[in-house]
Amino acid sequence: MNTKKHKKILIKLLTPHGWELHRESNHFVFCHKVTNRKLVTQKSTNCRRVYKDVMSCVRKHDAKYLPKNDNTNTEKRVG
Repeated sequence: MNTKKHKKILIKLLTPHGWELHRESNHFVFCHKVTNRKLVTQKSTNCRRVYKDVMSCVRKHDAKYLPKNDNTNTEKRVG
């Protein structure tokens, strides 16, 4: 997959959850606006599983570091 397309998809996934792109050299480093925690992903990928792993890290971060009433961004699984 093209690196620009990968970057665009990651930004689209992480921006609503309060993450912003901090830097990109060999990896993409995202920083959370409230907690200032960092999330590091690889710059190039050949697997769609990366997006599921990133969203899993985001949900775990929200559950651990954000208060329960501010934790409305996480996706709730139904079924």
